[in-house]
Amino acid sequence: VRYLTLIPLVSPPVVVATASILLFGRNGALTKGLLQDTLGWINADVTNLYGWGGVILAQLLGHVPHAFILMDNVLSKHDGRLEEAAAGQGAGPWQVFLRVTLPMSRPGLVRSLILVFVLVMTDFGNPLIIGKDIPVLAGILYDEMVGFQNTRLAAALAVWMILPALVVYLLVERVGRRLRFASAAGAPPELPVPVPARVGLTAVAWGVVALTALLYGAIVVTSFVKIWRVDNTFTLAWYTTGGVAGFVSQQHGVAVVWESVKVAALAAPIGGILAVALAYLVERARPPGGNALGFVALLPAILPGVILGVGYVVAFNLPLGMKSLALTGSVWILVLNILFANLFIGYLAGRAVLQRYDAAIDEAAESLGASLWQRFAWVTLPIMRHALVLGSLYIFVHGLTTLSAVIFLVSPTHKLASVEIFGAAESGHYGAASAVSVTILVIVCVVMGANHWMERRGPVWARLGALAAGPTRAGTGRRG
Repeated sequence: VRYLTLIPLVSPPVVVATASILLFGRNGALTKGLLQDTLGWINADVTNLYGWGGVILAQLLGHVPHAFILMDNVLSKHDGRLEEAAAGQGAGPWQVFLRVTLPMSRPGLVRSLILVFVLVMTDFGNPLIIGKDIPVLAGILYDEMVGFQNTRLAAALAVWMILPALVVYLLVERVGRRLRFASAAGAPPELPVPVPARVGLTAVAWGVVALTALLYGAIVVTSFVKIWRVDNTFTLAWYTTGGVAGFVSQQHGVAVVWESVKVAALAAPIGGILAVALAYLVERARPPGGNALGFVALLPAILPGVILGVGYVVAFNLPLGMKSLALTGSVWILVLNILFANLFIGYLAGRAVLQRYDAAIDEAAESLGASLWQRFAWVTLPIMRHALVLGSLYIFVHGLTTLSAVIFLVSPTHKLASVEIFGAAESGHYGAASAVSVTILVIVCVVMGANHWMERRGPVWARLGALAAGPTRAGTGRRG
C-alpha cells in the first residue's frame, strides 16, 4: 500500500489526468467500453470525467502522496502508551481517537491540508487536460505566457499567486507554534482496532491503491498499442519513432527522455553538494545573515513553480542589459532552475544531521590545524553522506518529473520529457505521452532501487575500503 500510494510522487504531474481520460473519458475503457457499450447504463458523451469531477479526482490522486508522507511521519512518532493509558482509564476506541490520537496528529494534518491546497492552487496541467473550459489562475498565467507572449501580465498574475502562498506559510507557522506538544517516541499502541473501523480503513486504502494501479496500468497498456480502444495491435512505435501510421505525434519516441536525464544528472550532484555546504554554513559557520540565507533556500518550497519559471525568464532573458549573458534557450537555465527549485530538501536534511552531531568534532579538527574547507571536506561531508545522497536523488527525480517550473524555459534544442508529455496529452497523442511516462517511471524506479541497494550494502563497502586502506595507514603510523 505504501509504495503504490507513492507512485504519483515520482511520475510526471499529468499522468493521472491522462490515464483518467483513457479510462473515464468520452471514449474511455470503463465509461464507453463497459458502462455504455456492454451494460447500456450511461451515455458516455454525457456522463464522463471531463469537468469539475475529473479535475478534483486527478488532483486528489495526484497529491495524496504529499499528504501521506507528512501524516506517516507524524503518526510514526506517536507514543502508543498515551492511547493505552486513555483506554486503561475507560475511554472507548472512538474517544481515544478523538481525544488523544487526533489532537496529537493535528500539526501534521494542518500542514498536509495546507500543502495540498497550495499544490492544487498552482497546478495547471490537470485542469487544462481534463477541465478544458474551467479557468484556474495558473492556467490563465500559462496561456498568457505561452499563447500570447504577455510576460508582464504573466508576472502580475504570478504576484497574485505569491500572496496566498506566503499567507498560507505564515498560517502554518502560527498554527504550528500553537499546537506544539512534547511526547516521547515509542512503539505503536497495542490496542485492538474495532472491526468496523479496520474494515472501513482497509477498504479505503485498497480502493486508492486499486484505482492508482488501474490508472498506471492503462498508461502502460496504451504505450504498447497502436491507438487506444481503436486499434489494440501490439506495437513499439511509440517508444521508437513516436507514432504509428496515420497517427504521428511531434515526438521521436522516448529520445526526449535522455535530454531530461542529462539535465537532471547535471543538476543533481551540484545541487546536493551545494545543499549540504549551505547547511554547514548556516548551522556551523553561522555567518551574519545566515537565517536569511536559509529562508531564501526554503522559498522554492513555499512559492508555486510557475512563479519560478516566469522569474527565470525575466531574470535571464537579458541580465544586466547584456545579451551575451542571456541563458534563455540554453541547457544551463534548465539546470539552474531544477537545482535551486529543489535545493531545500538536501538543505533541511543536512541541517537535521548536523543538529544531531556534537560541534566538538569540528573543534577537534580545527585544533589540529584543519582549515574551514578541510573540516568540511574531511570531517563534515562524510558525516552528511546520507543528506548529500538524499538531496541529489530528490533533485534528479524531480528534474525528470517537474513541469510548472520549466515549461516556460524549454526550447526546440533543449526539451524536457515532462513538458512533452503535457503537450502530447493536451493534443490527444496518448500513446506518445504514455510511452514517455513509462520510460520515466522505469528510470526513476531503477535509480531509487540502486540507491536502496547501495545503502543496504554500505557497511560491506565501508569494510572493504577500510581493508584496502589499512596497510597505507599502518605504514603512515610507523613513519610517524
